[in-house]
Amino acid sequence: PKQPPMTSEMQRSSGSYIAAFGSGGPFALGALSAGANAGLAIEIAAEFDVTTGAGVSLVAFSAADP
Repeated sequence: PKQPPMTSEMQRSSGSYIAAFGSGGPFALGALSAGANAGLAIEIAAEFDVTTGAGVSLVAFSAADP
């Protein structure tokens, strides 16, 4: 059976959450926490994980109106 993607997530001190999926997720989270945007975080993760970057989807979400 197909396995679900690996998920890495963390809560920032501001209370917001960031998440990254796949084997390069921990590297991407490190880059994001250091101030990289999503695209750059994937590039950085790909430098450390050979399976990162082959098929990338960037998805933006905004908070729902209260």
